[in-house]
Amino acid sequence: MKLTRFLFLPALMAAFVGSAFGQAPMVDPAMSGMAPPQGAPAMLGADCYPPTYGGQMAPGPVYTDCPPYTGPEPFAPCQRTSRGYFSADAFLVHRKGSTPRTMATSAGVIRSSTADLDFGMETAPRMTFGYVLPNDVAIEGTAFYKDDLDALTDAVGPANLVSPYFAAVSSAGGVLPANSNYTGASVIHTDQSTGIHAYEINLVETGRIFNFISGFRYTEVNDVLNVTATEGAAVSQSQVSTSNYLLGGQVGFRSRYDWELFGIEAGGKVGYMYNNAKSQTLVRDNNNTEVARYVQRSGNNDAFAGELSAKISYRPLPYLAFTGGYQCYWITELALSQDQLLDPVAQNANSGLFLNAHGDMFYHGPSVGMEARW
Repeated sequence: MKLTRFLFLPALMAAFVGSAFGQAPMVDPAMSGMAPPQGAPAMLGADCYPPTYGGQMAPGPVYTDCPPYTGPEPFAPCQRTSRGYFSADAFLVHRKGSTPRTMATSAGVIRSSTADLDFGMETAPRMTFGYVLPNDVAIEGTAFYKDDLDALTDAVGPANLVSPYFAAVSSAGGVLPANSNYTGASVIHTDQSTGIHAYEINLVETGRIFNFISGFRYTEVNDVLNVTATEGAAVSQSQVSTSNYLLGGQVGFRSRYDWELFGIEAGGKVGYMYNNAKSQTLVRDNNNTEVARYVQRSGNNDAFAGELSAKISYRPLPYLAFTGGYQCYWITELALSQDQLLDPVAQNANSGLFLNAHGDMFYHGPSVGMEARW
């Protein structure tokens, strides 16, 4: 069954790639370099048809320098002068909160949890390069990365704070609870950091209002959870970290419509990915003099990714546009650091001994940018 799922999407992509490269140019070569005759219907995205002919600019990355057709000369010279394009965005990223895991309790009352981690908004760059082939199908590459989506939370109280996961691991590792920072701390500090690198290459139709996308995506997701317990002058530091290396295919769509200088675009993608996941758990106690647990685990599993976006554009010049929009992106079946801390309480002592790659991550936010064509 897993093999069937793995082969389905590549087969679908191969069929689309073949049809995309097999398309004939959307204009008869004999008409190349000519404007449409008087009274002809607008043909968006075609070579040498005016970008504002019929009150619309050509959709997607295709653009020509042809002036609006006004007649009566039916065959004025005209040609497409831009096939390459580049866009750069500043993307404000917000990562959703982590799966709830209790980090500190006092007298049975929860004092801090990973659910308290607020990642806020952080800025990340995204760049796209593309080139439109003669049959109006573009080869397009996109890169996005963010190394430090950070959040932290603190529990402060009398010397009776307990960190249930790490106290259980320390007891299982032979550290006496009486000597454990995690069973009598005055401060338990928790911070989490997530890094995302995503690279993709796609074939994109450009000659229609509704265009299909097919391609490949490689994504890395690294997640680190640090817990520091302070008891007087004694400080114990532990860390749970995970890495995910995902590779797979994706299909999607992009729809665009222009009114003179303004345009609106919406798109979406969905992909099936192979995830090579790893985790590392290090629990140190008793003022870092005891290593209660150090274990590494790895495994492979299926993962799925999805993306939705919408943006508007303003093009004051033929080769320059300014854009603004909103994006949502999610990945399922990931190994995330907080998910290596096992629930329920009875399983605390087994935290880190097994790889848990059933988490999901969702990030979203607005973006502003520019696009250049040549």
